[in-house]
Amino acid sequence: MNSYYNRIKAFLVSLGVEEKLITPQADIINDLGLSSVDIVDLIFSIESAYDIKIPENSIGQMRTVGALIEHIKINVSPFLMEH
Repeated sequence: MNSYYNRIKAFLVSLGVEEKLITPQADIINDLGLSSVDIVDLIFSIESAYDIKIPENSIGQMRTVGALIEHIKINVSPFLMEH
C-alpha cells in the first residue's frame, strides 16, 4: 500500500490538502475538505496515473483515502503495479 498511499498523498497535497491530515482513514470530503471539483481532479489524476477507469457510480462509495487505494489495487493492471 505504501507506493499507492504516497502517490495519492502527493495528489492530495497538490490539491492543497495539508499532508498531516492525510491518513488511510481520512474522509476525502469531511476530513480533507475536498470540493466536488477537487474530487474530479483527484479521480482524473488517479485514472491517468494508473490507467484505470473509476465509474461515476462508485465514487461515492470511496469516501476515504484507504478506499481509493483499495480500488486502485483491485483494478490496476499487474504490469503497472507499484510503478
